[in-house]
Amino acid sequence: MVIVLSVFFLLCLSFGLFFLVAHLILRRIFGGRCEGNPNVTYFQASDFPGLKAESVSFPSNRGQMLRGFLYSMDLPSYKGIVVFVHGMGGGHTAYMTEICALADAGYLVLGYDGTGTMLSDGAELGGFPQAFLDLKHAVSFLRTSPLYRDYPLFLMGHSWGAYTVCNFPHLHEKIQGAVALSPFDNMASLLVLLVQSQTGKRLSFLKPFFLLSMMIDYRGLALYRPTYSLQEADCPVLLLHGDQDPVVPLSESPLAFHEVLDKNPLVQTRICPGKKHNVYASTRAEQYMSQVFSSYEKIEKEYEQQVPLEIRTEFFEKVDFRRMTEEDPAVMSLLIGFLDRCLPEAPEKER
Repeated sequence: MVIVLSVFFLLCLSFGLFFLVAHLILRRIFGGRCEGNPNVTYFQASDFPGLKAESVSFPSNRGQMLRGFLYSMDLPSYKGIVVFVHGMGGGHTAYMTEICALADAGYLVLGYDGTGTMLSDGAELGGFPQAFLDLKHAVSFLRTSPLYRDYPLFLMGHSWGAYTVCNFPHLHEKIQGAVALSPFDNMASLLVLLVQSQTGKRLSFLKPFFLLSMMIDYRGLALYRPTYSLQEADCPVLLLHGDQDPVVPLSESPLAFHEVLDKNPLVQTRICPGKKHNVYASTRAEQYMSQVFSSYEKIEKEYEQQVPLEIRTEFFEKVDFRRMTEEDPAVMSLLIGFLDRCLPEAPEKER
């Protein structure tokens, strides 16, 4: 009996310890704000000829205000509204080249920063499921506005945003179409990869503890996976992923489970040979980005992560951020063509 109790005690102790470690890791990743990379130039509407930006704000689940812009070109009518959901590491202005391309194609584009990110309120990011709640309130904002509620509505997201779009919520939301760029399928698995990239250790045994911690904060939202959700989608969905993606490897993408996705004829997939994480960017842009940040990592190692301000400033002043954000015209044409085919057969609405 003593042995049984001792084993039970050790199991409980181990469980508690692993849960604490997982919780602390999640707090480190999501427990603060994201203000973007201070070394990166984030373009604004004024950097793109003809692109207009109308400031918008709306509350999310706890009353925190989310802020962004409704982007457009000066056109007599618009095809619909694309809600763009950004990834981790910056806000929606990290995608201004793509937003401009969508606006130039005749769409209104809502770009907003999620909870705890750049323009928006929130002391912390919260966790991956927070993006579902933010997107829910973004869609509600559009659908309750007399100015926007009659437009066909589309979703587009990258990385974390792509994961969000794939699950929202299982697309039973009168969405005309959705585009997911470089999505991941399993939150816990991706967290293991994030930890490995920072520590060099693959702590796979923490997966259930990551999931449990997320469930305590977000309940059932923490269980969402595109491979399950997309089987229920009732609108067309397009998924793109690069086969050289180092951030979300193809093996962690829902595209790795094509036999599951193939069960729903509304889901289309495209693997892009040679592409990395920014699958919408040109190959030249992705190569240049890798070159720039690899060079800067060498400088960080030289100065033991304490790069003097003048050296850091001098390095990034020489970076061509236009070149780094150059889009792939073939990919953008594919995305816009997909959205156009999803449009209802009705005349475009004047704004």
